[in-house]
Amino acid sequence: MGFELVAQDGRTISIAADEWLPTVELLAREGLLEPLKVALAHYNACTAVTGDEARRIAAFLDGYLATVPPEGRVLLDGSVVTGTPARNGGGPTGGYAVPVERLAHFRDFCRSSGGFLVE
Repeated sequence: MGFELVAQDGRTISIAADEWLPTVELLAREGLLEPLKVALAHYNACTAVTGDEARRIAAFLDGYLATVPPEGRVLLDGSVVTGTPARNGGGPTGGYAVPVERLAHFRDFCRSSGGFLVE
């Protein structure tokens, strides 16, 4: 399962579920999205992220990405590892992880999106 993020101007990025879910959890822990949006963003529920929210996400990620190693991966529980975590789904993070480079791509999308839909 994957997610499409559709910017106000129609540009899209695709994100695999195993990368999107840790991203959503990171945003939730930081209070960047209201709880209902967090819940809906876990599913392809046409969740709307406003331009202001997208800019706040980009600003947060600017600072956050400066604190993690470039080769790092953020796990579902928020911990950061280097290398590739096991994808057996048996651990507490279920193998879900987003590479730092993908978070940087998401940050850049947020900054220029004017807001977006999660589909």
